[in-house]
Amino acid sequence: MTGPNSPFDIMRRKIHDISTPNLRDHAPYLAGLLDGEGSFMIINPKDSLTFTPTIALGMTHEATVAWVAKLLGVTYDFNEKREAKHKDVYVLRVNTQKECLQICQALYGYSITKKEPIKCMQNFLKLQESMPSYGTKRKESLLRIIDLFITCKKANHRGTPRNYEAIRKKLQKLVALQL
Repeated sequence: MTGPNSPFDIMRRKIHDISTPNLRDHAPYLAGLLDGEGSFMIINPKDSLTFTPTIALGMTHEATVAWVAKLLGVTYDFNEKREAKHKDVYVLRVNTQKECLQICQALYGYSITKKEPIKCMQNFLKLQESMPSYGTKRKESLLRIIDLFITCKKANHRGTPRNYEAIRKKLQKLVALQL
């Protein structure tokens, strides 16, 4: 579907707040869906100390992604297949702190395979909320966020091993330079 009311024209825009009772009612199903097809990530652009929580779901079945998008109050996006052997994918992302925390709290008890990244994200969000804007305490908070970022990255990783310690050291140098 394309056009002025298409979800592709308003990509990843928040439409409404999440209904807590509705989320709670559907938490077991949503936890299972995200355990299999979703991810709980802390995103960090290269060479930056900016960290963003992101919950994502990517599937080839548009109706399922549309239902979850409606439940979570976001739009979804369409990603064309990169290679002939792949299928087109529908993707949604939630990356506001309030909604990520709300989702994590609702799903944690039902999740099986994503408990570790959910817990990392919860700890990250609590730390972000109380992080000072300057000084030694900020430096300590940033170093703890880096640890949570690496732990979350490891928990989500599939495929070729990465050098997480090199990533950690690079971010730690940025903290040292900033403060």
